[in-house]
Amino acid sequence: MDSINFDTFDSPAGGVELSDTLSSWRKKTNGIITKVSSLDSEATALETKVDTSNVNDNSIVLGKVQQVASNKLLGNVGSSTADVAQVEIDVTASGLQNSDDTIPSSKAVKDYVDSLFDEYSLKEPTSNATGTFNLTTTFTDIDLSSAVGSNKALVVLSLQDGSRSAEGAYFRTNGETWAAYTNQFDGATALVVGSSEKGGHIVIMTDSAGKIEGRAHDDSINDVKYKVLAFQKQRV
Repeated sequence: MDSINFDTFDSPAGGVELSDTLSSWRKKTNGIITKVSSLDSEATALETKVDTSNVNDNSIVLGKVQQVASNKLLGNVGSSTADVAQVEIDVTASGLQNSDDTIPSSKAVKDYVDSLFDEYSLKEPTSNATGTFNLTTTFTDIDLSSAVGSNKALVVLSLQDGSRSAEGAYFRTNGETWAAYTNQFDGATALVVGSSEKGGHIVIMTDSAGKIEGRAHDDSINDVKYKVLAFQKQRV
């Protein structure tokens, strides 16, 4: 039987005829044809059962929810009420870099925190941590970027073996403008002397290019040995 062309249905001899009554249809089909008049009421009852106000919370189980794509979840990341949508789960640290429409996984959070700790923790330079420089009575640049990087960093610096005896040396962050106090050795931030294995230590902040400035008290100091003992990059 073609339901679309039901009005042209032609049954075999002795079969169901369109002119038959409902009772005849049921008899000839051994009860397969149900009482049509009851369908409306049954449909109404079904509609009531699936109405959201009558669905028990536990009736909506995970297996009845549409499949979700990989690394997605159902939710709403907008600032106002909206239909449920698939929201991306970011499995890399990039999800923490000012993203408004992704949710970071626990691994992404850990990777991000680990990367910050690794980048901004106190560390010992792996190369170019030693060298020499000369000081005059005016401030000159001392470039430490090969050891600490081209960035602001707090540096622990050792100085020794300058070629002038008992000479005060003054250091500041590159670009600062304060003048060193030059009355005798008052205000010296390190003391470098000509004797072997003599010197001092300073803790100082570099500028954004990894540089500091230094000057001698009242005469030049040559061949000052330096060593970057440790540094910590500043997060800006």
